[in-house]
Amino acid sequence: MVWGLTPLFVHQRILPVECWYPFDEKRKYVYETLYFIQILAQGQIGQVFGNGSGVYVVLITLICGQYDILFCSLKNVLYTAEINSGVSAELLRGKQLAVDKEKEELNQYFVSKETFENLDNLDQRLVKRNLRNATKDALNECIRHHQGIVKVCTLLEEFYNPFCLVKSLQMTVQLCFLVFVSVNTTASVLKSLNLAQYLFMTLCELFIFTYLGQVLKVQSLKTADALFRCDWYLLDLDIRKNLLIFLPIAIRPVQMTSAKFSGMDTQRLRAILTQAFSFFTLLQSLT
Repeated sequence: MVWGLTPLFVHQRILPVECWYPFDEKRKYVYETLYFIQILAQGQIGQVFGNGSGVYVVLITLICGQYDILFCSLKNVLYTAEINSGVSAELLRGKQLAVDKEKEELNQYFVSKETFENLDNLDQRLVKRNLRNATKDALNECIRHHQGIVKVCTLLEEFYNPFCLVKSLQMTVQLCFLVFVSVNTTASVLKSLNLAQYLFMTLCELFIFTYLGQVLKVQSLKTADALFRCDWYLLDLDIRKNLLIFLPIAIRPVQMTSAKFSGMDTQRLRAILTQAFSFFTLLQSLT
């Protein structure tokens, strides 16, 4: 929109996007009509890309929050089983007091924060169960939660992988031509600022797509890490067998892709920047 408002700042009857028309576009009312149409088109294109990117950010942030919850549930699966089995609140409070929050790993959660269970009136709102069955139920609940997250991630990846391919190609070409135009043309100060702003926004969008893809991949790998953080060696043999079955699924990373060709992660960020610089060098050699 700043690019579109340039004619108003420089006080010239020029269109935001220079086009050829079979008539004099600078005539009265004709220029205003064309200017309004171009501004409207630019605004709609910006909304399409902005909304698509915004939904991408929101959905991945929500999924990462679900992975945080799953990570916390798996790490504390034995404590959940004790709560559900009807262990006395005094014993559970003693375990809470024994936890040293200062020794907790920093940044182990992406958007969440771990808090203690509220043990007030615990016996009245829970049905007591056998500890072994309660452990199985807690673990099965975590497995179902993981299956639901993976299913949502699969649907998100199927929906967004064509969009990510288009965005990757668009940002590669856009970065190349923006740098090429900035280097090889002498424009006004205002247009130079617009080019710099456009370049900065493209780099930010590229970073957002690749960074969130990397975060989703790292969050999905935390599931296996959480399995080893619980006291798995205290579990019964059949429950440990279930953990061994679940472990190969947990270590499989969830990843956003660019039409199944490559993952949207930090490696993709470096590849796009390298390709854009290569195209820019090629254009420079041809001029």
